[in-house]
Amino acid sequence: TLYDSILEEGIEKGIEKGREEGREEGREKGREEGREKGREEGREEGREEGREEGREEGREENKKQTVLTGYKNGVSIEILCLLTGYSEVQVWQILARAENAKQA
Repeated sequence: TLYDSILEEGIEKGIEKGREEGREEGREKGREEGREKGREEGREEGREEGREEGREEGREENKKQTVLTGYKNGVSIEILCLLTGYSEVQVWQILARAENAKQA
């Protein structure tokens, strides 16, 4: 009958609309989960980069302290260069900055 035909068509449209709404909800949920995962991965990468930068800064500070302490205790510039991997110019710059800081 015409009624049955209209009813069946309405049901099919309703099902299709429900599927489309479900797909859209699924896409939105997927996008949000993807954004959250990306944010978390970004935070973790940032923390690791920060830790590595901190370690590197610590190593540099230790090398500078080695220069200052060594020079104060009579270690030659040549030996300080070997110990730290700095060039002579770098060692002299560290010593000059320390002296300038004392005078300031």
